[in-house]
Amino acid sequence: MNSKFFICTALMLAGTTLYAQDYSFKVFGSKGNNTVNGVPVKVGTKIKDTEAISVEGAYLGLSHSNGKTVELTSKGTYKIKDLMNQALKNSNSSLTSKYASFVVNELTKDDGDAPTQNRSKYMNKTGSVDRSGVDQVVMIPLGVEDANAQQDLNREAVPVKIYGNTIGVKWVLKPSADEKKVEAYRVLLLDLSEQVVAAQTVKGEGTVIEIPLATFKEHSHLILKAVPLEKGQNVSDDKLSGLEKGVSLEKVSEERTAQIRADLKTICVNPDETINKLIAARYFEDNGLFMDAIAMYEEVVKANPTESKYAKLYNDFLVANKLTKDDIHQALAANK
Repeated sequence: MNSKFFICTALMLAGTTLYAQDYSFKVFGSKGNNTVNGVPVKVGTKIKDTEAISVEGAYLGLSHSNGKTVELTSKGTYKIKDLMNQALKNSNSSLTSKYASFVVNELTKDDGDAPTQNRSKYMNKTGSVDRSGVDQVVMIPLGVEDANAQQDLNREAVPVKIYGNTIGVKWVLKPSADEKKVEAYRVLLLDLSEQVVAAQTVKGEGTVIEIPLATFKEHSHLILKAVPLEKGQNVSDDKLSGLEKGVSLEKVSEERTAQIRADLKTICVNPDETINKLIAARYFEDNGLFMDAIAMYEEVVKANPTESKYAKLYNDFLVANKLTKDDIHQALAANK
């Protein structure tokens, strides 16, 4: 009986070893026509040590099972065994920062793996919502008052800090509103006197906004609103500006802007701009700049519509930071 036990155990261990070594690299970034044995690669593709890679595009990023990376920017055919030796020798690469490492790890996770939870010290991004008023929309994110505060949709929000002039914003229609009546949303950027600075009509529940460089020089704070529009509704922006509470925006200080710019210059050094944007998104998340992070994710997903890994990374960001529609609805129900 003991001998059978040891035989079974040995077979199980052997199977585990074989399973763990069924690939040598995973692709975390690819630009252009790159193939393995004639088959196009994509983010997450597993490559065995018996295979060869043909690089015809501008970039291919590989993550070895030991955590080190190999980045190929020259066209040619590469044997995986040779790249394994290179990976073992690499002590440094453009992907040494904690933000880049995080991005690589997330991109090379299996599709069924859950998002990393509690990634940010900023655990409350939803701010205040006046449930008793006529507001129909909850903006995402709203101001973070206290990094350690419990989620409370009724407390007073503070301005959302933003770094860049390209920001991403999402919103959720409250369960009490009639979703069937809403055809689109009018997104308004206002100064503190409620004068419309910019406006656009959006079909979905989110958009990327380009704030003119001169706007923040003229206004220290701005207000952003998403107002539901019914089919055939024809109301001026001036009248719409009095609806919905919106969210207050505040540009980070000049001193902090300079520090962020320097940090991004240090960590966003990958040959692939897509990877750089994902690294920047992770940095923005870690520093509570959620609108900047959303903008980065939106740009990456829009530029790579067939790459499911990027969409999953974006969704994982929303889930981990409780920025999804379900999270907001649950928070509203909890604060009744």
